[in-house]
Amino acid sequence: MNKLTRVKVILLSVSFAFAQVIGFLGITQVAHAAPGNMQAPFDIGSSWTIFQGYKSGPNNSHNGVSAFGLDLYIPGDVNASTGRAVRVPAGGTIYGYWAETGTLCINTGSRSYDLTHINLTIPDPGRGPSNPRIPVAAGQSVGTIAGAGLLRNNGTAHLHFQFWEGPNCYPQTTPANPGIPFDSAHGLRMCGLPDLYDGGPVGTANQGQWSGTPFTAQTCDTPYPGVGNATFKGVTQLTTGMRLNPNEYLTSLNGQSVLLMQGDGNLVVYRGLSIAQWNSGTSGHPGAYLVVQGDGNVVVYAPNEQPLWWTGTNSVTRFTMQTDGNLVGYDTNSQWKWQSGTGGQPAWTYKGTDHLNQYQRLNPGEYLKSADKRYFLLMQTDGNLVLYSPGYHVLWSSGTNGNAGAYLEVQGDGNIVVYRADRWPLWYTGTNNAFDLFVQNDGNLVAYTLTNSWVWQSWTGGRI
Repeated sequence: MNKLTRVKVILLSVSFAFAQVIGFLGITQVAHAAPGNMQAPFDIGSSWTIFQGYKSGPNNSHNGVSAFGLDLYIPGDVNASTGRAVRVPAGGTIYGYWAETGTLCINTGSRSYDLTHINLTIPDPGRGPSNPRIPVAAGQSVGTIAGAGLLRNNGTAHLHFQFWEGPNCYPQTTPANPGIPFDSAHGLRMCGLPDLYDGGPVGTANQGQWSGTPFTAQTCDTPYPGVGNATFKGVTQLTTGMRLNPNEYLTSLNGQSVLLMQGDGNLVVYRGLSIAQWNSGTSGHPGAYLVVQGDGNVVVYAPNEQPLWWTGTNSVTRFTMQTDGNLVGYDTNSQWKWQSGTGGQPAWTYKGTDHLNQYQRLNPGEYLKSADKRYFLLMQTDGNLVLYSPGYHVLWSSGTNGNAGAYLEVQGDGNIVVYRADRWPLWYTGTNNAFDLFVQNDGNLVAYTLTNSWVWQSWTGGRI
């Protein structure tokens, strides 16, 4: 390549200072969560209130004694919480589901917890000691809050959440499982909440401890660090017989989501500057791998062939990382049999190429993709032009957020410009001989002349 030359911009009457810090890039940063041990059982960023915090005593709507349990809801009318997603706060295996109260019981280690007054969005596992132990992972969506007056919720849509010092949740014959407070001392503090220790304040008359406490569900994880030196599998899904080995990953078609088999043994769905969206809870087993088995089950195995996590299915033939962010197991009839519950992401439009030529545009919501499918240049709908590596890990940005409707154009005069919707220039390369703009396989965004000499680049080559 030739030496990069600085070219004065004559066509534009104003100069622009390029942002030096990520705070000007218009990319949402994830705030550090309050210290905690597990995620609250809701979507990250959603706001809730403790309506009632039990101390002790019988409660027939919850199948028995309720000590230190929490009734969680969104203030407003009686249906304000109806239909809200309920997520697994701590990984474990399902013991059973009581349909009459909408109670899902999950065993985790020597303890257990229940999520009550919910409609399942996973296949009904039934209940009882003879049931197969179906594993669930932290962050996985398992149900939605039932409407007011349903599943014994006493006329207000809410979630009852309680931990037990023993397996199988509510004692059915003897009070064998005492309840546990949601605090750090017991390893149960929820990220985004204070320590809900025994003896805490009674916020509302007759509503028990900690009632009236508002909170926002926060993540306990660190921001997505990128795939590092992991190997791209080159596909968006695994089919029967395929494996995802340690430090291998696959991506969704739009590159927005990554399924990474980490070296520590954890299988993780990542997306953007956000945190892990879902994980199998199998860290601490270096060398573990994922396989789509011929019997229709999808399993994470330790190196010694011990199963660590599985979907509990018998007909999955493809395990797909979808463009909406959901990880789904499908059968041969394209019916889903298992899902991570991480969908709902916007669907951007692929331009169908890795570059733009002169007179071509990248419109809001469109993206280019490198030939090896690892890097993406997205013209975001907020006006920011962003270069991403797998999982939408940010490498470079034009710093033009806050300008909905902005677009990128490779001009006939050799300049490359991000224009506001009213044609006001927001960012430009400052060149007068650029012929095309490429998203390269090395992660660099480069403008070339007609003779293939580069005249501008993002200086991100070799990064991921």
